[in-house]
Amino acid sequence: MALVNPHGSKKELKPLLLKGAERDDEIKRAESMKRIDISSKESGDILMLGMGAFTPLTGFMGKDDYDGVVENMKLRVVDRGTMWPLPVTLAVDEEVRKGINEGDDVALYDSETGDLMASMEIKEIYEPDKRKECEMCFKGAGPDSDKFWEVAEEDHPGVQQILNSGKYYVGGPIKALSEKDSNRNTAKPICIRQCPGRFLSIAGGVRWQHFRHVTLFTGHMNF
Repeated sequence: MALVNPHGSKKELKPLLLKGAERDDEIKRAESMKRIDISSKESGDILMLGMGAFTPLTGFMGKDDYDGVVENMKLRVVDRGTMWPLPVTLAVDEEVRKGINEGDDVALYDSETGDLMASMEIKEIYEPDKRKECEMCFKGAGPDSDKFWEVAEEDHPGVQQILNSGKYYVGGPIKALSEKDSNRNTAKPICIRQCPGRFLSIAGGVRWQHFRHVTLFTGHMNF
């Protein structure tokens, strides 16, 4: 049975998780980097990037890719013209922003577990239009869409997550270092592609769904 190519123009799966000596060396190097504590959502994004489920992304989106995805669901830089449903971003607050600069290498730690998740080269630091992001990604076009802001800030978890996150987004490539899902029943893209008959393929529309639906969809594009 022929498999659908991985998502993107290069048609190659792109897992970002380092392994072996390369991973050990990067973990040691990360000890001297500036530390950024990240949310569980951002840690989840790193796990997806690490296993290749977010192919062709190379890390957290810079402003051009962010704007392209928000405005018309297409990447502009990493793989120009490739469809992508929602931004994959790393948010920082004012205090963290003051301590980092473009060109820095930083270590990303899960704020809940303390696990080192990845190292990252900061390419861009930018201030997003979060209300526009929420409207373009979650508002939809149904008959009640004009009432979006009447309920979204209180009732929509995606909107709450965006509005309550840091003021700035940090973009750049990552090197995934966490293997914390390696011993769980997580079906990684490379495993599914090697044994396609053992797995059920699932797809669905996601632009106005929730984060876990997006993870399911973008992961499926590379399965």
